[in-house]
Amino acid sequence: MPQEQLFSSQQVSVLKQWLADHSDYDWLQMNWQDETVLKPLLGEESATLLPLLKAYQRLLRIIPTGYENLALPLLASGLHSAVQIASLASQQFLELTRDLVPEQPEVMEAIYRYAQLKRSQLVVQYMNILQNQEPHVRAARI
Repeated sequence: MPQEQLFSSQQVSVLKQWLADHSDYDWLQMNWQDETVLKPLLGEESATLLPLLKAYQRLLRIIPTGYENLALPLLASGLHSAVQIASLASQQFLELTRDLVPEQPEVMEAIYRYAQLKRSQLVVQYMNILQNQEPHVRAARI
């Protein structure tokens, strides 16, 4: 089953060019919530580039070191987050990404495992937030 394209191939191409033009930044550690970073870096392109950059960063966080070049092809194939990747069956993900690193399928297996781990971490955080907002928890706080 093909993935729904969140970003067009043209958008991914624009992102690729923009990243090449701004290669001196550490995209893995960039804080996309900080307005002091966003305004000077993105300027008027903020509305179009920010969702792409956030998706790119989400992918970088689950890609093994040395294979960061896979982030853009994953985006182009419709994959944009650990939660989305982990929601796929393992075989489905491997089929979808088979051509990205055909000589090293273990890289895609590692990405899938990292995506599952990240999703598990996010679910725990989400459940903590949800449970801490329950009325009985708020009533017990002093």
